[in-house]
Amino acid sequence: MIKRIFLNIVVISCLFLLTSCDQNPKTDTDMKEKEFANLYPKVEMNKTLQFFQPEEQFKFGSTVDLWLKNMSDQAVSFPADANIKIFVFSQDKGTWDAVNNKMLYGLEGNNKFSVLLPFKANPANQIWIAFDPDIVDTKPIEVRVVVVGNMLQSENSIGASVGAYIDIVLEP
Repeated sequence: MIKRIFLNIVVISCLFLLTSCDQNPKTDTDMKEKEFANLYPKVEMNKTLQFFQPEEQFKFGSTVDLWLKNMSDQAVSFPADANIKIFVFSQDKGTWDAVNNKMLYGLEGNNKFSVLLPFKANPANQIWIAFDPDIVDTKPIEVRVVVVGNMLQSENSIGASVGAYIDIVLEP
């Protein structure tokens, strides 16, 4: 009888431990993505626009080059700097902190905007974006790169905001 009671206590304790380990409904990833969604609440991300997965490694102090494609049937308009934003997630604060982009973009003349045509129509329809994050560390740092544009409904009419993001690691 005592053996049975002891066995029941051990089983119940193990079950309690197993279920209590899973009681944290918010993981770091959930919090991170929720905070990111709050930065761009009205922008559809990674559906219309998508980054190609880069093959190279990126170093601190170097320009980062990425390629972007438009998966919709409509053109997408961007300002000359492609609205590039760079963020680092701060675990301590639970926020996305902006990183300065040291890249200067030419904004003179009539070329203040770029248009990205649908990739489906021609796989050559890609846009190259470059940026130079103002960040240096002795250890690798993951940054999130974000671009936002607008759907072109006609020559003079813009539509919904669309965007894409990608996480890359900068190495020392």
